[in-house]
Amino acid sequence: ATTTAVATTTTTTMRRQCAIASRATTTVTRAHRARREVDGGDDTATTMKMMFSTTMTTRSRRYGRRGDEQRVEFLKKFFSRDEPEDETAKTADESDVEPRASAAASTAETRQETANDAPASPPLAKPELKSTLADLNALLGIDEEAERKAKEEEEEAFRASARASATSSAKTDAVDVNLSGTSISPKALDALKNAESARKGLSSEKGDELEKALSELSEIAKKGKTERDSGEIESQFSKLLDILEEPEEPLIGAGDIERIKKELFGMQTFYVTAVENLGAELNGAGVLFKGNLRADRAGVWESTQSGLEKMFDGKYTAFMLEEPTEGGAPGGDVAIDSKFGPRVSFLIVPSDRAGPNPGTTGWQYFLAIALMGLTVGSAVQLGLVAEISKLPPETMLWLQQAGDVDLPEGALPPGLENFDSVAYVEAALPISIGVMASTIGHEIGHQIAAYMRKIKIGIPFLIPNGQLGTFGTVTQLKSTPETRADLFDVAAAGPVAGSMVALNLFVYGLTLSMGGDNADLIPIPAALFNSSLLLGGFSQLFLTASAKGVLVHPYFIAGWCALTTQALNLLPVGCIDGGRMTQAAFGRRVLGATSLGTYIGLAFGVIASSLSLPWAIYLVLTQRTPEFAPKDDVTEVDETRARLAFAMTAVAFLILLPSAPDVGVDQVQNIL
Repeated sequence: ATTTAVATTTTTTMRRQCAIASRATTTVTRAHRARREVDGGDDTATTMKMMFSTTMTTRSRRYGRRGDEQRVEFLKKFFSRDEPEDETAKTADESDVEPRASAAASTAETRQETANDAPASPPLAKPELKSTLADLNALLGIDEEAERKAKEEEEEAFRASARASATSSAKTDAVDVNLSGTSISPKALDALKNAESARKGLSSEKGDELEKALSELSEIAKKGKTERDSGEIESQFSKLLDILEEPEEPLIGAGDIERIKKELFGMQTFYVTAVENLGAELNGAGVLFKGNLRADRAGVWESTQSGLEKMFDGKYTAFMLEEPTEGGAPGGDVAIDSKFGPRVSFLIVPSDRAGPNPGTTGWQYFLAIALMGLTVGSAVQLGLVAEISKLPPETMLWLQQAGDVDLPEGALPPGLENFDSVAYVEAALPISIGVMASTIGHEIGHQIAAYMRKIKIGIPFLIPNGQLGTFGTVTQLKSTPETRADLFDVAAAGPVAGSMVALNLFVYGLTLSMGGDNADLIPIPAALFNSSLLLGGFSQLFLTASAKGVLVHPYFIAGWCALTTQALNLLPVGCIDGGRMTQAAFGRRVLGATSLGTYIGLAFGVIASSLSLPWAIYLVLTQRTPEFAPKDDVTEVDETRARLAFAMTAVAFLILLPSAPDVGVDQVQNIL
C-alpha cells in the first residue's frame, strides 16, 4: 500500500511538473515568435534585449531537457530498487500482488515466519513512461510531436536569418563586427532613420541624402574586401557624419521672436503679417518681420531701435529694408504702401552677426605696412621714369640699345661715370610726393567723415601701380552705418579730399608749364593727352607741342596721375568709393546695373585705356562685392547728395574716357 501511495503521489507530481513544463515551453515559444516579429527594433537596447531573450530561451530548453532526464532516472530507480532485472517481472499478472498484500497484513510476530515460509513474490511491474506521458499530453491537450516540429522549424528559420544577416552586413577593413544570431532588418534601418529625423529635425532633403548614403554604404559592403576602396569608404562615412551632424541652435529664440512681435511691434506702429528666418545678406542669421506700416516710417524706425535696445540691452540689431514686389521685378521696383511710401520689413539680427567684422588681425597690420612700402617704391619709380630725359645722351642711347650692347662686369652704363644721381633722385621727388599726398588726403577725408558719422573704419591698404604710382587704397568699414546718408558721406569724403589735392597739383603744374622756360620742365609725348577726354582736352588749351614733345612741370604729371587714380575709385562698381556712393544714393539694384556696364567698358578697353586690364583684375579680386547695407536701407538720401554722386561719377568717366586722336591732312589723304 505504501509503495502504491508513493507511486500515485509521484505520478501526480510528475503530471503537474509536465504540465508546468509544457505551459512554460508554450510561453517561451510564443515569446520567441513575438521577438522574431519585432526583430526590426529601432535602437541598440532592443537588439541587446533580443540577444538576451535568445540566450535565456536556449538555456531554459537545455535545462528543461536535463530535468526530464533526471526525473526519468529517478522513477526508474524508485520502481526497481529491490527487484531483479529479469524479463518475467515486466509481464507479471495483477494476481501476484495479492500475496504481497496478505503478507503485509499479518501481525508483527508472524511477519518473519510468513516471510520465510512464503514463496518469493514476483517484482512490481514498471509502468510504461512513454505511454504515461502520452496519456498526460492527451489529457492536457498537448500535441508533443507538433510542438517539437514547430520548435525545430523556428530554430532552423532563426539560424537561416542569422546567416543571411551575417552575409549582407557591412564589414570594413577598419571595423570587423561579428554578431552571432543577431540580424538587423530593413524595418530597423527605417526606424533608425525616422528616429534620427525626429530627434535632429532632418528635413525631407536631408532624409533623402541619408537614405542615399546608407544605400551607397550597403553597395560597398556587398563587395569583397579586395574590391573595396578605402578612400571611397572614408568619403561615404564623412558624408554620413555631415548629414547626421547636430543642427545649429537658432540664433534668435522662439521666445524672443514672440516678444518682439507682440511688444516691439503693434497695431499702432507696424502690424506683423509674417515672420521668416531670412537674411541672405547676413548669412541667414536674422529673422525677417513682414507687415504693414501703421504710422510714419521715420517714427516707427526710431521707436523700433530704441525699444529693441531697451528690451534686449544691445543683444540684437535692427535693419529696415525695402520689401520688393512679387516676383522681384528687375527694374528695381518696390511694393508701395498707399499712405506711408515703400512697404518695409524689419530684419532682426544678433549684434555679433550684424555687419562686418570689427576686428583687425596682426597679419592685416603686417600686410598694410608691406603694401605701404611697395607703394612708396612705385611712386618713386614713377618719378624716376618721368625724369629720364635728364639722363646723359650716352646713357639714353645705351638704354635704346640695351639688348644689343653688353657691358663689362662691374662697369657703369656709358655717361654715368660723373653723373649726379642724388640730384636725379631729388628731381623725381615732386612727382612721388605729389602722388602720395593725394592718396594721404583721400584717407584723411575718410577718417574725418567716419569720425563725424560714428562709423569705424579699418586701416588702409595701399595698392602699388607702376603707371600711376598707386591705385589708391582699400579701406574697410568696421561697423554698420545707420543710414544711407552716413554711408554716402564716408564714401564721398575720400575722393573729394583726394581730388582737391590732385586738382591743385594739376593746376599749379599747368601754370608752371605754360611759360615753357622753366628749368624743371620735362618733355612728355603729345599722345598722352589722348588718353583722357577731360584732362587732355583741357591741357591742350594752354600747352603746345615742341620738337621734343610737350614740356610740362613735374607737378602737372603728379596731378594728372592723382586725378586718374581718384577717377578710377569713383567708378560705380563693387565696394570702392564710387560703388558705395551709387549704392547709397540710388540703391543696390542701380549699383548692379552700373557694375555690369563698368565691367563691359573695362573689358573692351573703352574705360581707362591701358589701365583697364590691371584695374579690372584688381576689382574682381578685391572689390567686386557690394558694401553691407546700412541699418536704415529705406530712407533715401537728399537731392544734394544724389546730384553730387551723379556729378562725381560723370566727371570720373570724362577723365577715363579717351579722346579722339588728332588726324592731320596727310593722314586723311593716306587713308583715302
